[in-house]
Amino acid sequence: MSELDLDLGRLVRLSTDDFSHTMNIGVYRGRASFTVFDNNVKGQGPVIKYLFTETSLCILKELLEKIISDDNMKPIEMSSHPYNRDTRQKEFRSSLSIGRDDKKSIYFEMVGEKHKAPLRFKLITDVSTHINGKEIPKKMATEFGAKTVIRAINDLISTGCVITNTRNPNGYQAPDPTATPSSMGSDVPLDTKAEDIPF
Repeated sequence: MSELDLDLGRLVRLSTDDFSHTMNIGVYRGRASFTVFDNNVKGQGPVIKYLFTETSLCILKELLEKIISDDNMKPIEMSSHPYNRDTRQKEFRSSLSIGRDDKKSIYFEMVGEKHKAPLRFKLITDVSTHINGKEIPKKMATEFGAKTVIRAINDLISTGCVITNTRNPNGYQAPDPTATPSSMGSDVPLDTKAEDIPF
């Protein structure tokens, strides 16, 4: 790396309840990314990876803001179907669900093309802070966790995408005016109607 050695791949970290898997929220080569690792296998790459477009990152932020204010919001799934230039088709890569469990705690749940079993991560980003000598209740802790992810999107991820963009030596690539949504691998299908979007 350069003289400025930054680790932007782990801005926020979450774990499954049994600590078998870890989710890192950060930036990879100019894209916001959620990467899931199997803690029982050393030296292995991520078992699930979700790379965000600017639009899908805006959708994620909107969903997090909505679920913070709505205890009864039903789970909503986002899925990534990037365009494969070889097959000339969109192909499923991964999905990210956002919901509340039976105790109203907010969670992310992920599935990947090579990891079909869903992995759930409660949005608990801080276990060390106590209020008036008591642990923060899990429901409230996950709401603070959701706000932490929103803050990371606003303050850290956007800047990190510019810094780590390797497609241009200056860290920025102007949009291609000839690009179409299908060639860019949009996360929202072209035939989606407004009433199909749940917010």
